[in-house]
Amino acid sequence: MQRLRALSLFALAAFAPAQCFDLNFGTNLGVGPDTVFAIQPIGFAFPLAGATYTHIHVTDKCYAYLSNNGTPAPGGADFSATAGELASGSPRICPLWADIQAQATNNAAVHLNSTATECTVTWKNVRCYNNTSGIFDVQMKLFASGEIKFIYGPGATNQSVATQPTWQAGIVGVSPGGGVTPPASLDLSLGATTTDNTIFEEFLVGGSFDMPNNGLHLIPTNPGWVAIPLGAPANCASATNYGTGCGSPALALTTTGGPALGSSTFTFRISNVPAALPVSALFFGDTVVDPGVSLAAIGMNGCNAYSNGNLLSLTLPATAGVSSVPLPIPSQLNLIGITMSTQALAFSNATTAGLIASNGNQFTVGN
Repeated sequence: MQRLRALSLFALAAFAPAQCFDLNFGTNLGVGPDTVFAIQPIGFAFPLAGATYTHIHVTDKCYAYLSNNGTPAPGGADFSATAGELASGSPRICPLWADIQAQATNNAAVHLNSTATECTVTWKNVRCYNNTSGIFDVQMKLFASGEIKFIYGPGATNQSVATQPTWQAGIVGVSPGGGVTPPASLDLSLGATTTDNTIFEEFLVGGSFDMPNNGLHLIPTNPGWVAIPLGAPANCASATNYGTGCGSPALALTTTGGPALGSSTFTFRISNVPAALPVSALFFGDTVVDPGVSLAAIGMNGCNAYSNGNLLSLTLPATAGVSSVPLPIPSQLNLIGITMSTQALAFSNATTAGLIASNGNQFTVGN
């Protein structure tokens, strides 16, 4: 029966849906390099190989250790990715264990969002050691069922320093650790099934990681795993800032959450609203203006228009220099692909017009 279940799950690989990044990143754990961040609760008892774990120790190396309030003790932020270490160390889950770093100079950060059913870790704007790769994103989702998903952004790679030894290259996989015997490396990009509680692919050459802009779904079969490639993401929700605001400090527009169907957490945040008149206005348009158009002709020197603002405007009070407003997204399939531009204004004596403008934000409704 266990074998039949594994085979039936493996047969689903051809029909696996593409996976989008979860844009609700949660708590910013910080930056590296070579860092094991503070212990965090998973939010539920995560089952792995007959045991359960309540806490996670995230590193900037694109992997994490599991424990129960620190037991077993995690290892360090190890860049030497080998199958032997995966099997002999503490329980470890590796979306892309390599010599990867989250550096402040790259505007990087590692985030964690825990709920009672999912724990999401996001490595945002990371790159390989010595800046030998481009910047990329990786995300890991743990589910109360014991399932795991890895999501890889474009450019995800294990390319570290050009002269790296082979043991520094990279591993994708999971192991309960504790001295188990490592099985053979599998080609996870093709899908795989195993009855071993340790599953992994070892990339022995720098730059050989073969799942950028892709995803991987690991389903436990107790014992063993089924690995299902998810394919390139499609119809994904996105929100991107562009341009720069004006004022001193500059009026800034950002978003939290993501404009995914059914989301109630997608929120606009306008910061650095001057205290003299703590009100801001948020404009929505159907055109992205990038690069921006100078507003100097109307007395707003140093400011630019980044949206045509022809659809909707909202007036928002500010508290301690911040205005915010949620934008719930209905669960309607016909909304997928709709793109809007937004920009904020606020009163200020920094310009002769008495107004300052924020950067722009473009968002697209999706999955």
